[in-house]
Amino acid sequence: MSRLTKEDQEKIRQIVREELDRLAKNRSINVYLNGEKTASVPLTEAEENAVPPESEKPAEEASAQEEAAQEEKPTEGAYGKEEEAAPAEEEKPAEEAAPVEETAPIEEQEAPVPEEKPTEEAPAEEEKPVEAAPVKEEAAPVEKAEPAEEAAPDEEEKTPEETKEETPAEAKEEPPASQEEVKPQTEIIAAPKNVATAKVPGKYEVFAEAGGYKYRLLANNGEILVVSNTYKSSDGAHKGIETFRKNVENGVLKFYTDKNGYSQFRLFTANDSRVLVYGEFYKTLQGAQSSFDSVKRFYRNVNVIDVKPEDNKTPAREWEFTPSVSASSEGGKLELFVEGGKWKGRLLANNGQTLFTTVNNYYDKNGLLQAIALIKKLALEQKDAIHTEMDKQGRYQFVLLGANGPLVLGESYGSKDAAESAANSTLSFLEKAKVIDTTQAAKEAEASPADKPE
Repeated sequence: MSRLTKEDQEKIRQIVREELDRLAKNRSINVYLNGEKTASVPLTEAEENAVPPESEKPAEEASAQEEAAQEEKPTEGAYGKEEEAAPAEEEKPAEEAAPVEETAPIEEQEAPVPEEKPTEEAPAEEEKPVEAAPVKEEAAPVEKAEPAEEAAPDEEEKTPEETKEETPAEAKEEPPASQEEVKPQTEIIAAPKNVATAKVPGKYEVFAEAGGYKYRLLANNGEILVVSNTYKSSDGAHKGIETFRKNVENGVLKFYTDKNGYSQFRLFTANDSRVLVYGEFYKTLQGAQSSFDSVKRFYRNVNVIDVKPEDNKTPAREWEFTPSVSASSEGGKLELFVEGGKWKGRLLANNGQTLFTTVNNYYDKNGLLQAIALIKKLALEQKDAIHTEMDKQGRYQFVLLGANGPLVLGESYGSKDAAESAANSTLSFLEKAKVIDTTQAAKEAEASPADKPE
């Protein structure tokens, strides 16, 4: 540190004397920055008591002079005491107070600000849980209501339905690999009782085809959703529309998967005895289910149009079949089986391939046997009873028609020729087919003794 000159020392003494003099008169303390007065702070009572009144000034001055004299001695003393003069420079920190102007503290405050930001962020994170805590407490009832929002029960209820539908589908697809004719026939699903009205355009069309009349339901984009069976008159087709509407709500809905893995929906009367309509074939069970969902959207439509033959621009989808069988064949089988609590029958060729399955359901074995007798009579004696149909997917099947609709539906094929070939095979094996009661055979197998005599 540099040594104070006599001038500097004298200046310091002068300032001290002036300040002491001012204290005695004004009873306040002046604040200086860089040598300039910036404020005057009044003395407190304690400070006033500590400062002698003006009458005692001479004593103060004397003491001040003595102190000054004592300060001069060390200043003039040995060089090694220069460090004691340093405090004088440290008193100049009035200049060092300049940092106050430089707002060093402000910088220091600014510096902490970023440091405080993380601190603020941390509380922010802590506040979130704090807010969440009351929410949870308030949400206690909400959590009780959450099951309803999550609809876990509903989803669980829906899931089993889907599972039930998919499982049979898989079961239906698996058997063909080993035994196609034993493929599960149908998946039963009750038609919805309260189907919501779909306020969307669409229409029914009544038209002539294959020697009779039919109706078809179209979506608003013109897509064909379902085509009815053949009626003898236009009036019969119009009445069929009313019957169809009622059974969409109250009938029995089933999904059938054929030996080739294609699925279609089949809508039966409320007593599950007679099929009313059947849908298009789809590669998956889900596709067949979606097609019926579309039917539910448009079936209530009251717009019914009679299409004249010359105005019918839709390609034909049904043709009368002309048989080409010369003689009956041996080795066919007519299997009687129970499905969904109802009796049904299927015709197998000599190679085990399924040729057809009865489409309607019968309450007992006798009812089924009577139906089989009628099927044989119509197929073998009434040659125009068999028709070939095509759906919008390009799948073909033959149909044996009775007085009230189809009695037999063949499997689906990728070409009309294949479907007609199956129809010819049916005529070939049907007459001499051996009737086998699979339910009785199963009972006999169960009743047979396990330990037969050697």
